[in-house]
Amino acid sequence: MGFLSEIVLPNGYPVRHVTAGGALSFDGRGWPWEWPHRLLGRLDPSAFDANITKTIQWDPVIGNLDLRKPWTYIPAFPTSCVRYFGERGVVNKVGHSNPGFFWWYNTIGKTDKLKRYKLVPSIYGTKEELLKMGSLLNGLDLIAVQLIVSCPNIQDGQLDPETIYDIVYSFRLVCRHPIFLKLSAAQPYEKIAGATWSEVSAYTINSVPFSHAYPKGSLVKTPVAWLEKRVGAGGGGISGVPAQPWNFPMVAKIKVAAPKANVIASSVMGYDDIRVVRNLGAGAIAHGTSFIFNPADPNRWVARDLKEQSLT
Repeated sequence: MGFLSEIVLPNGYPVRHVTAGGALSFDGRGWPWEWPHRLLGRLDPSAFDANITKTIQWDPVIGNLDLRKPWTYIPAFPTSCVRYFGERGVVNKVGHSNPGFFWWYNTIGKTDKLKRYKLVPSIYGTKEELLKMGSLLNGLDLIAVQLIVSCPNIQDGQLDPETIYDIVYSFRLVCRHPIFLKLSAAQPYEKIAGATWSEVSAYTINSVPFSHAYPKGSLVKTPVAWLEKRVGAGGGGISGVPAQPWNFPMVAKIKVAAPKANVIASSVMGYDDIRVVRNLGAGAIAHGTSFIFNPADPNRWVARDLKEQSLT
């Protein structure tokens, strides 16, 4: 029996469940605190059709997360750049901490990890940098490449739909791989989807910028306010259940703006949420924040979903 909800990429690869950008680090094995769950079999990266990497850039970037300092990333610490927020939600102000494109390309992309963990590199940068990375990625056998044109932790100003189309179209001309385009609720995403759907294989959905959900003057304050004061660039991104009022409707609105578009839904925090976003038009599911609360949950949901869809 065929799968009732999936996205088939131009290269013929089917996508049903993926891990969201950075959920399992740069190499698909997970972050150090997730390794025990992977070794015990509670977290199995191979169960997902693709694992989208943490975002990489042309040059290395020092962000707000330092793996040598647990107090910078464990949500319970007030000094963390990832803090619990609301019901099963988090606000993150990780930034684009990454060792740079060539580090990823040589130490991960050109190794057996690429296929073993079914990696989709997520890249961010200027148009020139994106085109250089896209051209070099032709040398790898990839499922897809994710382009970031939105980030709640980087204050570069909003790109207009015409500029985004130009970036996507130019990227498609130099890169042979299918494109995942990551959008944010704070962007004019309906216009962007309407302009770019013919060049994009699937849209993924970013965390919700805190300032978009709670504008200046709101009584609700970001839990990373101290970090916002120190480094600027907004109050972080909201994910998990508190992001659903923005990210779930995005699925349906993108489908209305571009009926032939494929959407990979985010902010899924329970098995029932899978059905909700599919009813809104999602062709696939990205699992991200749920790993923070219980690293075993996404694998359980995927196994149950595959079983109920009569696939083994």
